[in-house]
Amino acid sequence: MKMYSQISERVQKESKNIINFLCEYINHKSINPDRALPDEPGNVYDCQSWLKEELIKMDIYNKVDFWEEEKGRPNVVGVINGDDSKKSIMFNGHTDVVPLTEKQYSDWSSGSPWKAEVIDSKVYGRGASDMKGGITSFLWAVKILKDLKIPIKGDIIVSMNIGEESQNTDIGSRSIVKRGYRPTLLINAEPTNLEIYPATIGWFFFKVTVLGKSAHVAYNRQSMYPTPFGKELLGVNAIEKMDIVLNTFRRLNQQWGMYKKHPLSPPGNMNLCLVSIKGGKYYSSIPESCEAIYAVSFNPDLKSEEVIREIKNVLENTASTDYWLKEDHIKLEIPYLEIDKNVVEPINISKKHEGCIGLSKAYREIMKVEPKFGCFPAVCDANLFFDLGIPSIIFGPGDLSMGTHAEK
Repeated sequence: MKMYSQISERVQKESKNIINFLCEYINHKSINPDRALPDEPGNVYDCQSWLKEELIKMDIYNKVDFWEEEKGRPNVVGVINGDDSKKSIMFNGHTDVVPLTEKQYSDWSSGSPWKAEVIDSKVYGRGASDMKGGITSFLWAVKILKDLKIPIKGDIIVSMNIGEESQNTDIGSRSIVKRGYRPTLLINAEPTNLEIYPATIGWFFFKVTVLGKSAHVAYNRQSMYPTPFGKELLGVNAIEKMDIVLNTFRRLNQQWGMYKKHPLSPPGNMNLCLVSIKGGKYYSSIPESCEAIYAVSFNPDLKSEEVIREIKNVLENTASTDYWLKEDHIKLEIPYLEIDKNVVEPINISKKHEGCIGLSKAYREIMKVEPKFGCFPAVCDANLFFDLGIPSIIFGPGDLSMGTHAEK
């Protein structure tokens, strides 16, 4: 217990420095270039360069690595060598943040999103929760351990990558593994409100396109009602045919909610979300096409191929019951890659995994309460590390409900 008291005392002593570090980190406008707006491009390079210099100034790392897979978008890794190089733990987070909309700027109640403020013991600023707060926490936790000369059995690796907010993993998290950093266990500090998440959802997008037959709206009656023998349908309204598809996926959503469950996931965690629908070009014409795009969140114990197979089967069955759709007038693109670069497979680690056991023990001893376990309701870099064979747990301060990707 003496060690815990020493750590707690040092945290209190360093609290002002920790908060100042976080505020300066937030003040760097590290907007993800893939999502940046023309009049506010941001600068991830300057932010990562600052972070590199801060790691060097801490004077605790045997190695500070800084490299770019894509010019202007570097990653930063720090390594502390422990007594046993065969064991290692990596603390990971992303430096890039999302931009603000005009409404988010106008709704920001005081100060600026790019000038961090401390109000009622809370830090406000873009990226405070997602996820510069988490990165600041583990960087200073590691620094305090080293400053107190607490023995370290295995290697400690800290990694701060870019590209997460646009799923551009090739230049970010995937690049870290490619460079040779493959820890025994990864702790990703995305905001979980200090709950332990050994599971995440998986996700992907798909697009359904329904083809109709265009005609002047004046002849809509001849598209809605029976025509004489020998006469083809004059027009087919693609939007109305899409309604059949929408109803199909409404039913599937309900089925998933009733039957697709996971012990760490809240009810309804597996679902389809209609994120875009477009149809018709001219107000005077019966729509000849309509497209719908869905985001799919699926449970940790499933693989994307299973979910994709079910969606295909459901849509094929629906199309087979409609005279128009079954004549090859419906197209499915799954996964749909224009929006998302990868199908993201979920994380599903047992609570009995040694990483969960060790983290639970530490939490219990420090917090004096039992830890809560759950499933991260989004995807992040931890999914990528896990997919590459690295056991990964998500655990960090902040919460997705705390204005993340929104206004203060």
